Amino acid sequence: MSGLELFDSPDTLRKLWPKLMRSYGLDALDRAGMVGEEEEKPPVGPNDVEAFLKNLVGSEAKQYPAVGEGEDIRLSNVGLTGAALAARDRVVHLNALAL
Repeated sequence: MSGLELFDSPDTLRKLWPKLMRSYGLDALDRAGMVGEEEEKPPVGPNDVEAFLKNLVGSEAKQYPAVGEGEDIRLSNVGLTGAALAARDRVVHLNALAL
């Protein structure tokens, strides 16, 4: 699985790091149980990264009020899903995953 996590500052990353690591760890355990069910994929290269970012930039964005402060932004495009939290005129956290 390929994706990205983007934060507005090192402090935001520091606060969310433990939760992110737990989430990615649980995902890795889930995937370990599917050994043999997924075909091996080649490593991601520079062209793949560029294509992913272009796909992200071209995503459809829908905005909703966030549970707390700011706006919850949902992103979607062919082969991509993502979400962002925007508050105080900046994106606080953005994540996107290739499907």
